[in-house]
Amino acid sequence: MRQLLVSLLRAPFSAARLYLFFASLMVVISVFFTPEGMTPDEGPHFFRAIQVSQGELTGMRKGNQSGGMIPSSVLPALISTVDLIGHPERHFSITSFDQASHIPWSQTYDFIDFSNVAIYAPGGYLPEALAIRISRLTGLSVLQTFYVARLTNGFVTILLCTAAIALSRRGTAWLLVLASLPMTLNLAGSCSHDGILIGLSALAAAILTRHTAASRWSTGNWLGLSALFALLAMAKPPLLLAALLPAAFARRTDLRPLLPFTLSLLATAVWYICGIAPFKVQFLAQTGVSDSGQIRWMLLHPLKTLAVTLHTLALYAPAFACQMIGRLGWLDTPLSKQFYVLTALVLVLAFLSGALWKGAAPARQETRSVLATLAIVAASSLGIMLSLYVIWSPVGSDVISGIQGRYFLPLLPFCALLLPAMPQAGRLAPGLARHQISVALLAVFLSIDAVTLGHALLARFW
Repeated sequence: MRQLLVSLLRAPFSAARLYLFFASLMVVISVFFTPEGMTPDEGPHFFRAIQVSQGELTGMRKGNQSGGMIPSSVLPALISTVDLIGHPERHFSITSFDQASHIPWSQTYDFIDFSNVAIYAPGGYLPEALAIRISRLTGLSVLQTFYVARLTNGFVTILLCTAAIALSRRGTAWLLVLASLPMTLNLAGSCSHDGILIGLSALAAAILTRHTAASRWSTGNWLGLSALFALLAMAKPPLLLAALLPAAFARRTDLRPLLPFTLSLLATAVWYICGIAPFKVQFLAQTGVSDSGQIRWMLLHPLKTLAVTLHTLALYAPAFACQMIGRLGWLDTPLSKQFYVLTALVLVLAFLSGALWKGAAPARQETRSVLATLAIVAASSLGIMLSLYVIWSPVGSDVISGIQGRYFLPLLPFCALLLPAMPQAGRLAPGLARHQISVALLAVFLSIDAVTLGHALLARFW
């Protein structure tokens, strides 16, 4: 027995398997403890996935609305929780759920407006769309299909993040903690494509952590990485700048690292022409919002635009940080203050872990790569904020409306590129003992993480 215990301790604990276990538990908690439609814009995301499952890759324009033809029975099956939004004192009704759970897919179709989601590229919806298609063919009800779609999204996201953790040579602990945040896994266990996008960005970042200036990657490897960045950029155009990151880590004589940006730019341009421009409608025109008017104002007042961005951050940066960690429901389900503090501390320690181990000499990142990564992540963050200024804010407003902390989650995995390389992929720290201790400490945090998520959802909705 003693020899068995010693041999087990000598084998490195798998951070990826640890994550897979706890993330699976947390996704199941999110899927079944969160009533339908109780993550931001989940209903419209489900409609968009249905549209993709029907083979309709773009939206449909009808006057000042953009959406698609959706089976008539879908909306009645999902509206039972609408009165919970913005009312944390209200709880989920099992009676309403039982009534809605038997509503079948109808053969008649109605036009449904989901203008804020209709312009999203279909790539992030493909796993969910496939699940919806199979569920409809097997005779599941609308609500049963909804939960199958949630589970599909959740486990595809988990598999992407698990692969990222297993492959990563830099910032593995950072990627693991980001991928296990309550907000990340609550989005994963919903019908939104946001969880899939976070998983794709984590995988792209992990692959890049394995690249050095001396690497000899084939053209096929670069094309595969390009596909990941293209999916991200088409779904969220401000993430296009992140596709420049491979060029920051490559030899200057090799042009192939420019493939991710070049192909992502081309894919985004094609999607803009085919999927965005024909179907984009003006939001909140009655409140003074104008896309073209705001762009003109920004071009005429670049310094004021920068001042508005800084002013918004000064006002709301702490709120954005809490939302990134986890403010569930329609931002009406906060977690405890103690958990926010604990998670912020764990994130800082995970980010700095490569530099905290005395006596270790992991390979440091090159200065030019560090500076390029910081500049690209900052520019992409600015792009996210300015895009929301254009779409959701009145012209010349002194604050940017519509920002939520979750919008920055797909960018944060790329910060792993700033960190020192570990001797082996998937390692949290240099040296076996330090790695084992790190995995054990993260197991404690993930236990608290799972309990906190479950308690918050139960207290809010049940």
